[in-house]
Amino acid sequence: FILDDAGNAFGAAGAIESAGIVSLRTTLPLTAGGITASGNALALVAPSVTLDGALGVGASGALIITAGTGGIDLGEPAATAAGGSIELNAATAIVQTAAGAGGLIGDTLRLAPSALSVLAADLRGAGNAVGAVRANLPGGLTLHNGGALRVVGPGITVGTGDVTLRATSLAVEAPILAAGRTVTLTATGAGGITQAAGSRITAGTLLLSATSGSVTLNGGSDSPVASDRNLIGTLGAATVSGDLTLMNAGALVVGGPISADGATARMGTLTLDVLGAITQGAGAIRAAGVVARTNGLNGATLALAGNDIGAFSAAVGGVATLVTFGAVNLGGINAAAVSVTAGGALTVAGTLTATGALSPFAQGIALRGTSILLGANLDAPAQTVQLTATSGAITQTAGRVQAGTLGLSATGSATLDNGDAMLTSGLNEIGGFSAVTVAGDLVVRNQGTLSVGVLLSAGGGLPSASTTLHSQTGGIFLSGGILTNALTLTAPNGTVFLPGTVSTADGIVISAQTITLGGGLTNTTAGGVQLTSPGGISLSGAVSAAGQRVTILSGGTVTQGSGGITAAELVVRGVAAGTAAAGIALGADNAVDSIVEMRSAGDLRLRNAVALSVDGVVVAGPDSLVRLETTGVLTVASTGSVTAGDPLLSQAGRVSLWGYGVTLNGDVR
Repeated sequence: FILDDAGNAFGAAGAIESAGIVSLRTTLPLTAGGITASGNALALVAPSVTLDGALGVGASGALIITAGTGGIDLGEPAATAAGGSIELNAATAIVQTAAGAGGLIGDTLRLAPSALSVLAADLRGAGNAVGAVRANLPGGLTLHNGGALRVVGPGITVGTGDVTLRATSLAVEAPILAAGRTVTLTATGAGGITQAAGSRITAGTLLLSATSGSVTLNGGSDSPVASDRNLIGTLGAATVSGDLTLMNAGALVVGGPISADGATARMGTLTLDVLGAITQGAGAIRAAGVVARTNGLNGATLALAGNDIGAFSAAVGGVATLVTFGAVNLGGINAAAVSVTAGGALTVAGTLTATGALSPFAQGIALRGTSILLGANLDAPAQTVQLTATSGAITQTAGRVQAGTLGLSATGSATLDNGDAMLTSGLNEIGGFSAVTVAGDLVVRNQGTLSVGVLLSAGGGLPSASTTLHSQTGGIFLSGGILTNALTLTAPNGTVFLPGTVSTADGIVISAQTITLGGGLTNTTAGGVQLTSPGGISLSGAVSAAGQRVTILSGGTVTQGSGGITAAELVVRGVAAGTAAAGIALGADNAVDSIVEMRSAGDLRLRNAVALSVDGVVVAGPDSLVRLETTGVLTVASTGSVTAGDPLLSQAGRVSLWGYGVTLNGDVR
């Protein structure tokens, strides 16, 4: 049934059934309906077309409607090309009644302008069921579909309007080009939204919804070439129950809320792979995990306080910044600098590396959480690492911390102890400390030399419970002071040098290859002071442990300059052999009440400013001198003895005892 003469002038057509094709052309606006072409084509051509009844074409046929100067109003009726194609060409607009029970039914929907125009298409019929769509529209496109929908070649191109596609699932298999406009993709079923290679989406803003599935927009795969990737300016609101992956050719702004339900539920993993910077404008991210990747010196900043992100990893050239109000697990992060703030517990499960690529403008690693658990490396050599636990502890179970300087703040303890005393590699490598305020115990095990140039305390002038610093292959240089209840310093292969004053309440233990005290040590309550060195010990400052024991154990000499030892009990062992000057020389104004033990392979000298009781063994080396001198009474108790050399081997030395009075109840020889 063919009426296609250019001079036809009829305004309505209907009740047409043909076993072949139907082709109608008119110069008047056409109202058509009730037309069936059992052949392979049904074509309507008019200035404008309005449907008032159904149209149908045979299997695998083509349904073509062309409005030369006006628009196409599909109304409510169905237009069916089962297994075939529907092609709509208009000059102004293509519209459809949204609540209509009918719809467009076919394998492929093609939309195009019939002339230079402002054509836009709004197809929201409840009965739409097309398999694929392609469109070239000067305006915009809205298409709601009752089944799965594919975007096929050559794709969708719009000018001044937006693109909105809604279907049970969406497969972007050809480009969607909407530069500067908004593209909205919605999948209502489990199939979600997918993208094939070569099907770039270009848009000013991208809005996404897949409440029962995932969204994968990685048309460029892992390609670093910009033309292979999507080009989105802003990722707006996204409601995705599964994972969301977006690969982008330029900088990306996260500008809308992202979640599983449009509210507070977390989506799966959000992966943003961008050739540019990632920033967050408005709208919180609520996701089980976020993966951020950028190129060059571009960073990733996701810093809205409302973010709820369970896990975060990143590979960016600039700064990686994250703020989340809950707990967070950090996977691998490689960035110029790293800054993470969590409102809950913070766990480091993968290596965090600060490359310092933007130094000195941004460098180092700053982590803040209610508590911090380090289970992997923090690598920021020659940079600053700052760890802050706002209501808990800082602990280390694995990995190492590499930092030029380390800052610590914790309302609980801080324990950076990642190895035993026998390890010489893989330990923390911390050059020194910036501000350290810890309310609980402070433990730091280090591989190399550790420099403390700031006051270590709990903040607010309160001491930490105890402080333990260990250097495995280097020394400990303590110039800033420590405010702590108990102190342990160990450097088995280096020197502990304390030019400043240290005050504690519950004990001081220092063990090192050599020990040099330039300042003073004071322990006020219990625990005493113990200094141990296989090398030598040099005391140039006071050592005070009133009412307690001071123990000095040295494999070399023990010497004393200024200052003195104040203690109820004194134990000193110095076993250096050699000249007569070797051994123990405590010549300052000491205030020792009792000698429990003093042993030396060389001479042994003690000068005291209060009454002195020898209650244990005092032994000097062969042919050596023992000199005990006090301004008070000197007593060798019955439990004590003083021996210089070994008289039985003809190596007797000399004993010199000086005091306001000398009482000998023990053995002196």
